[in-house]
Amino acid sequence: MRQFLRRGLWAAIALTAVGLSAGCSSSPNGGDGDETKYILWVTLERNLDLDIDVLAIQYLTADNGPTDGQVIVEGQVVSSFDSEGKATIIRQPPQTPSWDPGDLIHILALDSTGTVVHADSVVMPGLFHIVNVYPFNEPWRAGQQNPRFEWEMSLRAVSYVLSVQARNRHEALGYAEYHETQTGLTATLTPEVFYDAYDNLIDDYYDIHVIAYNPNFIPRNNSPYGLPEFPREQIPAPIVSEKVEGGISALLVSEHVTIEVAQ
Repeated sequence: MRQFLRRGLWAAIALTAVGLSAGCSSSPNGGDGDETKYILWVTLERNLDLDIDVLAIQYLTADNGPTDGQVIVEGQVVSSFDSEGKATIIRQPPQTPSWDPGDLIHILALDSTGTVVHADSVVMPGLFHIVNVYPFNEPWRAGQQNPRFEWEMSLRAVSYVLSVQARNRHEALGYAEYHETQTGLTATLTPEVFYDAYDNLIDDYYDIHVIAYNPNFIPRNNSPYGLPEFPREQIPAPIVSEKVEGGISALLVSEHVTIEVAQ
């Protein structure tokens, strides 16, 4: 699926639809008759380009009400959520990263009594780089062969999201694609990426990112990669427990490469 988007459309990065299990009871497997059900979304992002990691959570009751519960990720307790049940934590230098490529990350969700509602884990995709960029060290101009790039395989990644965005001139349409893995680890850009809505070529530096994800991908708020909105109702959720539904996803954002576009 390809979409050409204005830079001004900010992303939302990634969650998935892994099934969540267990009940809000005196034990994770049930017991005291509590019928409360929960919605839990967790996005774990390691951004090699910005040297940050991001933990984005949404935790609600099934009727979209607030919960006094907690989510614990590798010992980090999150218990303060906004009116929509959301919380975002960003770690950046000099703080050490919460997780690295290839790490196994454990997640616990607790209800207001401290009972474990759900226990889960996910593996952060493995380290990879963008390689073989064309053109390299020279500007691209209209009429030349279309720009292209490749990237290394990321272990444990289910697939990838590609993003190409103008660095300074937001009127450029840019590009975002949910990559079909069977086409290989390569992409060719059509010239429309570098034009505005009025067919004017926008000369600028265009930053390319590849985002590896496991096991699924949906956008999170305020991620600057030009990704399209993706309604949560459309997220594939193959496993939904009696008490909890939602998803947990791990994303690894590559270091960027740049193509210069000139008139």
